[in-house]
Amino acid sequence: MLSENDFLIPATKLLFSSIDTFAFLCFGDQKDIFKKWLDKYTTIEDLKVSSDELWELRNSLIHMTNYDSRKNINGDVARLMIYAGIDTSEYSNCNNSQKMIHYPSLYDTIHSGVKNWLKDTMKNENEKDLFIDRYKYIASDFRLDGLRLWK
Repeated sequence: MLSENDFLIPATKLLFSSIDTFAFLCFGDQKDIFKKWLDKYTTIEDLKVSSDELWELRNSLIHMTNYDSRKNINGDVARLMIYAGIDTSEYSNCNNSQKMIHYPSLYDTIHSGVKNWLKDTMKNENEKDLFIDRYKYIASDFRLDGLRLWK
């Protein structure tokens, strides 16, 4: 809904927050799980971006609402910028220091990744148990069930 109304930055922030949650449910509290989840369950390489580049975009958008992480500024990782409309990714990634990423294509890739992850999880009883155990740590208004802490 956000992206359909041209709110790409908030939509991307929520998408990245979702990936953080999926990664926690999948791997628990470990280092680099955002990138690990992307590399294991998605085909982001088809978008001509890496999990490192998406991680830096995540950090810069979530923490500063800009496109410049420290690694982007230092030239260690290409700077990604979000766009919508016609997918011109084959033409927009000609610069090693800056790339464009098509939001609808990113969304579709993450959506496919979620399906892959859930299929993988449902095949393995241990993974299902870990998922259920980790899920109790996810904040939820639904679990409050009418509890009001303010008037």
